[in-house]
Amino acid sequence: MNSLIFRSLPFKFIILLFFTFIITSCAGSEKFTSRDKITTNKNSTTGKSNTRYSTTTTPSLDLPIVDNQIRVLLNSNNSLKIVIDKPANLFIENDLVSVLDEGTTINFSGSGMIKADFNNESYSAKSFMLSSATFDEPLQINSKSYNGFIKIVSFKGSLNTINVISLEDYLKGVIPSEMPVKSGEDYFEALKAFAICARTFSLQSINKSGLFDVHVDVRSQVYGGAGVENPISNRAVDETRGLILTYDNKPATVFYSSTCGGITEESKNVFSAYDIPYLTNVEDGEEPYCNISPNFNWTQTFTKNEIISKLAANGLIESDFIFTDMFIKSRFYSNHINQLIIVAEKNGNEKEVTLIGNGIRSILKTDKGILKSNNFEVSIGEDVVTLTGTGWGHGVGLCQWGSINMGKKGFTYNEILSHYFPGTKIDKLK
Repeated sequence: MNSLIFRSLPFKFIILLFFTFIITSCAGSEKFTSRDKITTNKNSTTGKSNTRYSTTTTPSLDLPIVDNQIRVLLNSNNSLKIVIDKPANLFIENDLVSVLDEGTTINFSGSGMIKADFNNESYSAKSFMLSSATFDEPLQINSKSYNGFIKIVSFKGSLNTINVISLEDYLKGVIPSEMPVKSGEDYFEALKAFAICARTFSLQSINKSGLFDVHVDVRSQVYGGAGVENPISNRAVDETRGLILTYDNKPATVFYSSTCGGITEESKNVFSAYDIPYLTNVEDGEEPYCNISPNFNWTQTFTKNEIISKLAANGLIESDFIFTDMFIKSRFYSNHINQLIIVAEKNGNEKEVTLIGNGIRSILKTDKGILKSNNFEVSIGEDVVTLTGTGWGHGVGLCQWGSINMGKKGFTYNEILSHYFPGTKIDKLK
């Protein structure tokens, strides 16, 4: 890196780049040994393009976690267009190759080697990095803003956009995306409880092998970047900095859902690999704390033909069967359904299809997504089937709306976490 440029960088960013370079050079099984930097400029006299090539040694493409960082996969596509909303720096590995003005459009393409085209210039490399021009404010691209920096990496024929960010800044983009956020103090204890939950959940993914640690959506935790940050949720993250939930002196396995419906679910009934003593049935107060949730009660109606179509789409029955009945065979203690039976017939031959547990929600999904919960009653009309349900989500672990109501009633974040995760305690990350 040019020494003048290097002296202008903030110290914390120099350290970040240094450790990224060192660990990247040593890590990973797949090594790439060269890159081509191609700079194309139009000759002002002839109008023709002049292209300059240079080849240097490059470290591995692995994108490591350094200390307290997490890698968020923002998207994965065959091609990528990034519009710079505020001046930004473009790096190839640790080399600053261009300072991009507001409004610059970069087109990334290719597999293996990535080509970046902008302003009549073209660069080719195995990976690129973008940061804000000043380093001390979020990077603003494609009408969104991100703390940390963005890596563009080619992997298995796709261009992967990865936000490398500190864990604490990541949480500030998660909390408002996953929890209702109010400007006052009513929600504050619940937000602190959830910050500890989300931090603990994130640790389950950090430092695992692969290109990234977490997805940007519900496959991990919903992450909205710096643009969704809110002062009250940021304060909740700051005031619980480094705090995680532990059990038996180890980080706890943490799950959460929007609205448990009155009793939380045992982990083994939803996630068969997790039979965990502190993820058990918890009565959510004599009158459920989560009854303030807008989804505490809900109704969903399907036509009988829609039920058959959903079963056929999942390979459970042929589409020419006719719906005849639906009934609940068994429930778990939480009242969530264990076995749901759907009966259909064709040519006088009857067939029973059994749907199991939380999987019911994926099969009986709606236009808005999976069914809100598998805690419902069934009512069969002449042409329709009506489900009258309670709660939203799988019901395991922290109940988000329940925690909000507990906070409003005066419970502290410690008491909220003890309620939903009995036997755990709060510890500070070493």
